[in-house]
Amino acid sequence: MPIKVVILDDEQAAIDVLTHHISRTPQLQLQESFRDPLEAIAYINANKTDLLFSDIEMPAANGMEVIQSLNQNIPVILTTAYTSYAVRAYDLNVIDYLVKPIGYPRFLQAIQKLQAPPALPATDHFFVKSGIRGGVVKINTDDIILVEGAKNYIHIYHGAEKTITLMNMKDIEAVLPSRSFLRVHRSSIIATRHIVSIEGDLVILTHGLKAVVGPSYKDALLAWVQGNLLNG
Repeated sequence: MPIKVVILDDEQAAIDVLTHHISRTPQLQLQESFRDPLEAIAYINANKTDLLFSDIEMPAANGMEVIQSLNQNIPVILTTAYTSYAVRAYDLNVIDYLVKPIGYPRFLQAIQKLQAPPALPATDHFFVKSGIRGGVVKINTDDIILVEGAKNYIHIYHGAEKTITLMNMKDIEAVLPSRSFLRVHRSSIIATRHIVSIEGDLVILTHGLKAVVGPSYKDALLAWVQGNLLNG
């Protein structure tokens, strides 16, 4: 069954971009598009919809008000030209927050979040196969500082140790509790408790480890920082 999508944006050019991206994605089906928030709310409240792409800044109502006016709890991906709404967006549990102009790779990344399988139950440890034939290593979740992807392998930095195992980033991300870990690059997941400082696009971690922040992950990091900023 295709995912039925509604687009809401007061600019036709933005609707056209999303319409094109949706047409390139087989699992998606454009249901309707609207430039008027009130019309979009009325339509969604009267029809079964699977996903809403909504702009934030619009004359009649903003995207946050639209979400709060829906009578069905549907996944929402917010689209905007401004990064200042990132924190509020995550407070509303939206699937993703896309900053215009929206390229197709970033669009697909948001759709993959929608289709991601439920995360595995949180655990305080797990085991992975080590480089030694037949060997396994116990990894305490609280000890993990950084996970880096390298082709078909991942490097897990935990305490003063580094374990290399045959695994992909998607699988390890499903195991790690989202409240304690943050993906900052397609090849990097960091433990927020181990952040020492953030210097531009570089996150400094304990034990001298560092992680580069990818452009597609800056909003999520900004939201986390704002949510933990004492004098913001």
